[in-house]
Formats: sequence, structure tokens, C-alpha cells
Amino acid sequence: MPADQNTDSQNEAEQVNSGSIQLPETLAQFADEVVIQMKYLHPETELWKSGTSIGYRSPLESREIEAEISYGLLRAKIRHEGATQRQALFRSVFGQ
Repeated sequence: MPADQNTDSQNEAEQVNSGSIQLPETLAQFADEVVIQMKYLHPETELWKSGTSIGYRSPLESREIEAEISYGLLRAKIRHEGATQRQALFRSVFGQ
């Protein structure tokens, strides 16, 4: 492989995307949970909560990491909102 092509492929492999995603007020309370989950799912990605946003540095494409963060926020909200119903269902089925 010519030296120029080798350098280009190394630069592509080392490319890091960074940015932040603004948190809607209704989802801000779930940011810490999502940061922990994302660190587990994508260990190559740096994530941090900063006020009302989640910042990131990742080799993944920005739109991909932002989609993962958004999905995590929505799943956390659904888990939180459904907790009472799940507990009631569990008690009614298992009698506890």
C-alpha cells in the first residue's frame, strides 16, 4: 500500500467526533443514568453531564451517538413512569 493511502486510513481510524446534546427539561433528570449506561455500552466514548446537556467525544459518528443518547433518555423516562404499574402487576400476579 502506498504511504499516502496508509496515512489516510490511519487518520480515518483516529477521527474523533465531539459535541453535546441539549437536554429537554422533562428528560434532564435521567441524564446521569444515561451517561452511566452509555459508558458501559460504548466504552470508547467519553461522556459527561454539563448543566442541561450531555457532552461527548467519540469515534462514532455524531448523529449515531446523539441518537443513542436520545434513545437512552426516552427509555429511562419510560422505565421511571412505568415503575408503579410494574410493581402493581407484580403484586397482583405473585401476591406480594
